Amino acid sequence: MFPVAKLLSEAKTLTFQLKEDAVTKESYTRMNVSWESHAAAINQNREHVNALGRQVTKLKDARITFTPWQLPLIESPGWAG
Repeated sequence: MFPVAKLLSEAKTLTFQLKEDAVTKESYTRMNVSWESHAAAINQNREHVNALGRQVTKLKDARITFTPWQLPLIESPGWAG
């Protein structure tokens, strides 16, 4: 796999993890969950957000190696540039 494709794949995995974090935390609203469980979920979410931030930085740094079809993926409004 090309380095940029690997970075994009890893970013996709991280965004999936963040979505799962949100689903988990939303489910806590319907359950009697301890504050420790909430704290653990928030810490995990923070780790995933920070990892995605590092991935975005790597993608921006690798921008020069992008193929023409990959460049719009990080130049869309969702990516802070």
